[in-house]
Amino acid sequence: MSGTDPDAPISLAIHDGIARIGLRRPQRHNSLVPELLRALLAGLAQAQSDLQVRAVLLYGHGASFSTGGDLQAFLANWDHVQAYAQELVGLLNEVILAILRMDKPVIAALHGFTTGGSLGLAFASDAVLAASDARLGAYYGRVGFSPDGGCTVLLPALVGMGRARAFLLLDRPLAAQEAMIWGLVTELVPPEDLHRRATELAWQASRLSPASIRRAKALLHADIDTVVAGLERERQEFVRNLASEGVRASVEAYLAQMRRKR
Repeated sequence: MSGTDPDAPISLAIHDGIARIGLRRPQRHNSLVPELLRALLAGLAQAQSDLQVRAVLLYGHGASFSTGGDLQAFLANWDHVQAYAQELVGLLNEVILAILRMDKPVIAALHGFTTGGSLGLAFASDAVLAASDARLGAYYGRVGFSPDGGCTVLLPALVGMGRARAFLLLDRPLAAQEAMIWGLVTELVPPEDLHRRATELAWQASRLSPASIRRAKALLHADIDTVVAGLERERQEFVRNLASEGVRASVEAYLAQMRRKR
């Protein structure tokens, strides 16, 4: 069954106990805007409430999983950029918490680039499959933004403080193989097999005891209040940083550099 129209910023299909939720702004590498995040929240809520759904699969349409906040949208809203960021990062935090609180297994399938705040979708998921040519990167230092997406909250718990510091402060993208060594990726697959393998893993997860999964997730995330507080700190610092001198120039310079590379 399909739950969205062709122009919606996400796709949603529920079949055989699996809710497949796809980020669908392929022309912008599925970069995050409020409309996409609101739709993603609604899709996750539907998956949570549907008793037929036993597992959730997150993926991206087009060339990338998602490249974080849409920088063009930031520039288009720069006359009220702090209010825009307050909404955007707030919605992203709600999505991350919805994934963490989901009482069903959530599997993320990464391909192309996963950067910036979109990393939080992977950090919050229960398993992460990655195409062997996928890359993960922070990019905050290049753009001039303060970290969000759980990079200072969820990431240290996953990889340790030392690696989290290196990831954020050196701003060096990780190839999929290295991301798996760090513990950010559960399994590597050839690009052409990503969706088949992700669906297979979601199907296997959907056959497990729902009660067992629900209790295990509740125990794993018993410190959710700490995560909530940390995500809110990230949002406040992200918004505050946008008032710093030179941030807009950094965004414009980064976009210009990306255009030259095309």
